[in-house]
Amino acid sequence: MTVEPTTPDRPRVSSKAQVSSAAPEAKHTAPKVMRDATIVVVAAAAIGVVSNLVRHKEKLSWIQATPYDLLVPCAEPVGQAQIIQASSPLVLDRTSLIIDARSTSDYAQWHIGRAINVPFDWLGPPVQDDVTRVTQMITRSNAKRVIVYGDGDNPDSGGEWARLLSGGGIRNVSFIDGGAPALRNLFKELHGEKKQ
Repeated sequence: MTVEPTTPDRPRVSSKAQVSSAAPEAKHTAPKVMRDATIVVVAAAAIGVVSNLVRHKEKLSWIQATPYDLLVPCAEPVGQAQIIQASSPLVLDRTSLIIDARSTSDYAQWHIGRAINVPFDWLGPPVQDDVTRVTQMITRSNAKRVIVYGDGDNPDSGGEWARLLSGGGIRNVSFIDGGAPALRNLFKELHGEKKQ
């Protein structure tokens, strides 16, 4: 043990004694931190439960009623696309480039005669290559507008694809409300067949 000189304001203590007395204090700190953290968590949970019970309107449910969407498409540059009906004369106009945004198999089963299949993949790679390809198609075809139709679901693949094309810099982009089912029913009516 080392002895240090004594002064009136400083008692005589060795450095080894200081180190050994600090170690037991550190051992007792961890349980205190855990205890305090537990108290904070329990208090916060209690406040949350009480505040939910006090709410008169829009109480938060204890168990989620509907499953959460696990896969959400990434944000893409989205523009504005006009909604048109299947019966619009623009659909039959030869200056319109018609794009079928459904899968290749759906396109093979039924499509408008002049439609070009450019499938929209909800979780696929970035669409910039497809936007460039559609821009080249517009240039070659001298089209004045682009009309997209999809599966007609909600959200409609045609509507999403049209907004992405518009966000990619293509102008005069529209999509058909109701998608392929609306078009198919219209064509069946015109040809005297029953609706789907």
